[in-house]
Amino acid sequence: MKVSYKKLWVMLAEREISKATLRKQAGLSSATFTKLRKNQEVTLAVMLKIADVLNCNAGDMMDFIKDEDISPDASSLDTNFNIRIGWLGVPPVINEVTFDGKTDWLGQY
Repeated sequence: MKVSYKKLWVMLAEREISKATLRKQAGLSSATFTKLRKNQEVTLAVMLKIADVLNCNAGDMMDFIKDEDISPDASSLDTNFNIRIGWLGVPPVINEVTFDGKTDWLGQY
């Protein structure tokens, strides 16, 4: 099993919270935050700190992915994502998330 923090990054974008702000508010070291960015395992204590800051649950921030569901290159991925925001109304709507070169269309919430 591998972990994916994709939901965390999308949540931050939706709430317009920077990664640096989250790291400071949760009191996380840069090394721990690098583990998150690289989809590496972190302690439950780290996830609890983030959940406390964001007022959410672990399932809102992460997913577990079976090894057979991961492409061979996925184990070495650095989380590189872009978010396209459509200004169709107020608040702005996230239409698309590009994560490690793969695009997910989210539609409107």
